[in-house]
Amino acid sequence: MTTEHNLRYKVRFADPADQKTYELTAKELYAGDFLGMVTLEGLVWHDQTRQVLLAEEEAARKRFLKTDRLHLPYHHIHAIEEFQEASASLATLPFLRSQDSLANPKKNKNNTKD
Repeated sequence: MTTEHNLRYKVRFADPADQKTYELTAKELYAGDFLGMVTLEGLVWHDQTRQVLLAEEEAARKRFLKTDRLHLPYHHIHAIEEFQEASASLATLPFLRSQDSLANPKKNKNNTKD
């Protein structure tokens, strides 16, 4: 089931001030109040406790961490992706098995034959 609360926008744009391309994820995206601008609100930052950090993502986080609302000119935007944010649970990953099934493989085989 998808709801509007899970809707996110991934925006890739160029910043001519520092000549870099950034990719940000926002909860809201709409035509801005300023002519020719797109507004991003509710920037989403990924968990910083994970093991792998992407250099581009870290640079964007440092640059826009304190930003409440970002107004971008239309001509600086490369792409906008709209997607449903899905929460991942370790228990649902197919390559992870429960500790019980690893410890007693014969017991689980017998239980599945019933």
